[in-house]
Amino acid sequence: MVNEHAEDLQFESELKEAQELADQIKAQQKLKEESPNSISDTPIDASAEETSIEHTSGLDVLNSEKTKTEQTAMPLATDEVRVSKFGFGPYPELPADFPYQDLFDASTLDNVHDPDNPNYELMYRVRVKLWKQGVRDVLGMSTSRRTGLFYPSIPGTIYVEWVPRWTVFGQEFGRKIRSVKGNPDDMEVLRDGSEDGRPLLESDIPSHLKVLDMSEGIDPYDFLDLPKPK
Repeated sequence: MVNEHAEDLQFESELKEAQELADQIKAQQKLKEESPNSISDTPIDASAEETSIEHTSGLDVLNSEKTKTEQTAMPLATDEVRVSKFGFGPYPELPADFPYQDLFDASTLDNVHDPDNPNYELMYRVRVKLWKQGVRDVLGMSTSRRTGLFYPSIPGTIYVEWVPRWTVFGQEFGRKIRSVKGNPDDMEVLRDGSEDGRPLLESDIPSHLKVLDMSEGIDPYDFLDLPKPK
C-alpha cells in the first residue's frame, strides 16, 4: 500500500507539472496574439535538469521574456563561428523554416534555469535535428536521471515505465504504470480514464495514444554523434 501511495503521489506531481506547461503555453499564445509584430513563436522547452523521475517529469517551459520578442537577432558576421561552451563544437545550422532562429543566441542560452547545465544545449540540438528529420510537433522535452535519456513531448505519444502485473488476492489486473511522460493534454486524458482508488493500469491508456517504453527515449550523445562524457 505504501508503494502504491507513493506512485500515486508521483503521478500527481507529474500531472501537476504537465498542467503548468499547458498553462504557460496558453499564456505564451495569448502574448503572441496581443503582439502581432513579434517573432512568430516563443521557444518552448522542458527543464534540462537531471532530476529524478520521482520528483518531476521535467516539463518546464523556457521563460521567453528576456528573448526580446519584438526584436530580431542581429545577423552574425560571415566569418564568425559560434561554438558550444560545453565542448560540443559549432552550433548546428538552423533551417530557414525553423521557428526559433535565436535558439543559440546568448540571450536564449543564458536565460535558462541553470546555464551551466549542458542538457539545455543538448535538448536544443536534439530539437533542431528532429526538425530536420521532419518531426515538427515537439512541444517540450524532459529527461530522467535514471535513464539519462531525453523524452520529446509530442501530442499523442507517451513514454511509460512499467512494474509487474497488479495482483489482488491472486487475481491479475494487467500491467501497472509506475511513471509516465507525455504531452499535458495526454497526461490529463490518462488520469481522467483511470478509476479512483487503484493504480493506473495499461488498460487505462486510450487506444489513440502511441505508447513507448521509457527505455525508448533519445540518447542525446548517440543521436547527435557526440562523444559521451567520461
